[in-house]
Amino acid sequence: MYNLLTEPLITVETAVGDRERRTLPGVLAELSAGNIAAFPALRPHQRHPWHAFLCQLAAMALMTAEETELPVDEDSWRTLLRRLAPDWPDDEPWSLIVKNESKPAFMQPCLPEHLGNVQYTAISSDEIDSLKNSKNHDQKQSISYLENPENWVFGLISINTCGTSDSGNYKGGFRQASGYKRRFGVSFTPSPDTSTMFSRDTRALLELHEDLTEECGCFANYGCEMLLWLRVWDGIKSAYRFDEIDLYALEICRRYRLRWDGSRIVADRRKNKDLLKELSNKSKEGKNQLSTTSGAVGDPWGSTIRGENPAFLAAHIGLRRLSYSFVSDLIFGNNGYQESPLLEPRPDEEGKDGFIVIRGIATDTSNKGNGKTIGYHERVIPAKIEIQKAIGKKSKDPLLGKISESRINDAKEIYKSLSESIAIIANSARLNKNGYPDTREKLEIGYKLAENIENYIDANFFDALWVEYESSHDEQKKIRNAWVADLIEKAVRLLNSTAEVLPLPTVHYYRVLFSARRHFDRRKRDAFPDLFPVTPKTPEAPNND
Repeated sequence: MYNLLTEPLITVETAVGDRERRTLPGVLAELSAGNIAAFPALRPHQRHPWHAFLCQLAAMALMTAEETELPVDEDSWRTLLRRLAPDWPDDEPWSLIVKNESKPAFMQPCLPEHLGNVQYTAISSDEIDSLKNSKNHDQKQSISYLENPENWVFGLISINTCGTSDSGNYKGGFRQASGYKRRFGVSFTPSPDTSTMFSRDTRALLELHEDLTEECGCFANYGCEMLLWLRVWDGIKSAYRFDEIDLYALEICRRYRLRWDGSRIVADRRKNKDLLKELSNKSKEGKNQLSTTSGAVGDPWGSTIRGENPAFLAAHIGLRRLSYSFVSDLIFGNNGYQESPLLEPRPDEEGKDGFIVIRGIATDTSNKGNGKTIGYHERVIPAKIEIQKAIGKKSKDPLLGKISESRINDAKEIYKSLSESIAIIANSARLNKNGYPDTREKLEIGYKLAENIENYIDANFFDALWVEYESSHDEQKKIRNAWVADLIEKAVRLLNSTAEVLPLPTVHYYRVLFSARRHFDRRKRDAFPDLFPVTPKTPEAPNND
């Protein structure tokens, strides 16, 4: 029931604005031909899981057939996809609902005879792909009682690709670090439109497969498992080992089973542990086998960060969101981060302008946040021809990363100076019924109000960075000083406006503002002595009278 290979279940928006329904092979064909502009039913946080699923699926289908060109007709893609599950001639692995639960269904593993109790039954797709929020108004849950099958397709892909470990009864996907750290995507593309990104990333996956497999040292090279919902999985014992699967294998991390209850689709959920068995021994090459809790398993879109044990962890979008400082770490490899493989421009992209696309869900993994999602974030950064030689792992020019880190340090100094100065003003403001704020409260006020300067820096950080990098050595100092001077001028305006907004007693207004300005001026001179040199005092002439 609901066979993705033969039934047009997925709504697409064409390049001319029409909305039509396509089969899964039809979607791949239209994407390869550059005819799809968007997927209207796709929720924002599902964009990267859906994009990664399509690219990995297409790349594995082409590798299985030993093809390198992307077909533009539906029948060719249908044949390629069926080769990934040749033991199932009735297309059970591609059907949303299969009554016989000993057989696989789309993104749903085979279940043993003794299934165990159903822990929960979801009546809508957003229940299986719900986000951990502080309040239900952040992202409404169970908003649709009767849904199209495509909503369940997107929900299954999203939860199995980016599902987090929210209790001991469930585990997250193996391409993300344990806990609430979600998988996200970083890549270079000639154009950020849907079809171009699919074609570019799929071709890049074909080219990178051999090198990434060798670099990881734990995946199978050929004759391996690619669709990880074809085996029986009881939820207790692992169904696969790393050395049995392909680097691009499509994973599952939840034991869901869809069924038709007479009027709608519902999903039964059962408990489960890890799908993959962790390999703790060493490989023949002497490399440590990858851990199911590290997430650093060669994700083509994933960035990693240096750790202690294991040596590398999959990066995630945290409290910094996609701020200029975090994005700089991702694309320049600063502060222990390693760039994603797909950030590297391909040979046919050299000499052309492009874009860096970063998207994913940010989570608060602190003890206080407890994995709460803090929004879906997406950032598209134009990358000129001159910039491309400074990004990616191969033949990278380290100068751009150094300039970026230096600019971030300058911005931090201005932000800290401004927040401390605002705290001086807040110290004299009557902000609550108990009178004046304590030290912690005034510092929190300072940091919060000073975020306006961070937003101003973030808006043009990379454009200003490109200008400085492309300039000559003599001009770079002038450009940097002009940028710092502009930020300081903006900070002073924010400081003055803060004094007008906070409830200061009138009699103390000018004294408090003077104290705050004096502190800011002292901090800026200490931080930027070249821009604000100290004028030596002229000694007084001796009085001979």
